Amino acid sequence: MANSTPVMKKAQEYPLYSLVIQAYKQEKYIRQTLKGAFDQTYPNLEIIVCDDASPDHTWEIIEEEVRNYKGPHKIILHKNAENLGIAGAASLAMKLPLGEVIIWNDGDDISEPNRVMRIYEEFTRLGAETMMLWCDNLSIDALSNPVYEKHIRLYKRHSPVKLQDIKARTLGSGMGPGGTNMAWKRIVSDSFPPISKEFLGWDFIITFRALLIGRIAHIQEKLIRYRTHPESTTNSGRPTNLKKEYEKRAKGDCCFIQYFAQHLIDISTIAAQTQDPKLIREYTRIEFIIQNLIRRQIVSFEIMSNFPNLSLKTLWKAIPYPGFHRHFIYAILYKLGFYHK
Repeated sequence: MANSTPVMKKAQEYPLYSLVIQAYKQEKYIRQTLKGAFDQTYPNLEIIVCDDASPDHTWEIIEEEVRNYKGPHKIILHKNAENLGIAGAASLAMKLPLGEVIIWNDGDDISEPNRVMRIYEEFTRLGAETMMLWCDNLSIDALSNPVYEKHIRLYKRHSPVKLQDIKARTLGSGMGPGGTNMAWKRIVSDSFPPISKEFLGWDFIITFRALLIGRIAHIQEKLIRYRTHPESTTNSGRPTNLKKEYEKRAKGDCCFIQYFAQHLIDISTIAAQTQDPKLIREYTRIEFIIQNLIRRQIVSFEIMSNFPNLSLKTLWKAIPYPGFHRHFIYAILYKLGFYHK
C-alpha cells in the first residue's frame, strides 16, 4: 500500500517573504507585535523591524526582544536617524525587504501565527496576476481585548478585483485594503517612484498601484489583530465637537486630493509602458473618474473648512453632489445650538 503521508517542503523550497514591522512610540505594544512576528509558521521569512526614531523606549525593547529570540526567522533591524513621519518611514522601509512579497505590520498590531502562511497559499492559488492580498482583522483595545468587528465592504463582491471593477466611490473610501492588513508583491513597490513623505495614507497609493499592474484579492479570515487606542497616529478616535470634526475632515480632503493627483501620475507612468489600445482606453477612463473625484473633494474641502459658515456660493457648487446637502442643515442646527456634538 502506498504511503499517503504528504511530503513536507524544506524551508528553502518556499520563496522568501518579508514581514515589515513599522514602529513609532509603541513601547506599550511592541513586545506583543514582535511575538506575533516571531511565532509565524511560514519557514522562509525575514522579519524587518523599522523604528522611526521613537523618543520613548520602543527601540530598546526591540533590541532586547531580538537578542532573546532563538527562532528560525532572519531578523533585520533598522532605526531611522530622524523621524520621517508615517509615509516617509514607510517608503524607506519598503526598500529594505529582499522577499518577493511584503507583508505589512504596524508596531501596535498583532499578526496571527498563520498569517504569512495563508498569504503564501493564496498568492500561490491565485497566480501571477494577483499583486495584493488583504485580510479581515479583529479590532482590539489597548489591553488587547476585542472591541468591535471592523466591517470591511470594499472589493468583497469583486474578489479578486481587476482594474475595470473600480468605481468612483471605491477610490479612497477608507474601506478594504489598509496598511494594517495588506500584503503585496515587491514588484508593486519597485515599479513606481518612492511615495512622498507628505502622504499620510501611503497605503492608498500602494493599493492603486497594485491595481494598475494586476489585481487584488481578499482573504476572508481574521489574520491580524488591529489595535485601537488613544496614542494611535491614525485611529485615535473622533472629536466630540462637530466643528472640530469638520476641521479633521477638511484635512482628510486635502490628503485625498493629493492621493488622487498621485494616482494620475501613476497612471501616466504605467500607460507609457504599454502600446495596448484596450489598456490605454481603460487608463483614460480611470483618469476621467479620478478627475471628477478631485473636483468633488475640492467642494468637500470648502464645506468642511468653512463649517458652519457655509455660503450660497458653496451651496451652488455642492448641488451636483446630493450627499453634501445635509451639511448645510447641520450648519444651521449648529448655529442654533442644537447640534454641537
